[in-house]
Amino acid sequence: MAVTARTMRQRLDAYVDLRKELRMQAMRLDQMRQTIGDIRSPKYEPGKASSGPGDGVARDVIALENLELRVAELIDHEESEHDDLERMICRVTNAQQRALLRLRYFDLKDWADIAFAFFGDRVDYLTEEHDYVAKCYRIHSRAVSSLVAVHRRMFA
Repeated sequence: MAVTARTMRQRLDAYVDLRKELRMQAMRLDQMRQTIGDIRSPKYEPGKASSGPGDGVARDVIALENLELRVAELIDHEESEHDDLERMICRVTNAQQRALLRLRYFDLKDWADIAFAFFGDRVDYLTEEHDYVAKCYRIHSRAVSSLVAVHRRMFA
């Protein structure tokens, strides 16, 4: 399948979603660790029911271990996708486009923050903020097109 601006945006949006999911799951993991403590499960045998007073604890520990595995998988996936995107971004020739892509997708900045980072030192920034945000949208569109071109060169 040929990479288009639309599919590149979808990939970048999916990366943002992955980062958000990883953050949420890591918070869940921290909360679960605080709730049940740093204990490990007894030997778990699927399908073997037990009815002792520690069953709830055993289930909690198994849930903790499963969440730890899920978070580890998410970390691996995020690191791999980050590395792939960074390799492509490094090949974008325009420094402003590279900076915008990193701010938006690696630092998870919103458009107002990006506009301020780029144009906040301008004397008319406060009165023309909307125009500067629109300018960031245009830079972003060109940056995505640049990424598509880089992708085509890398995988041609």
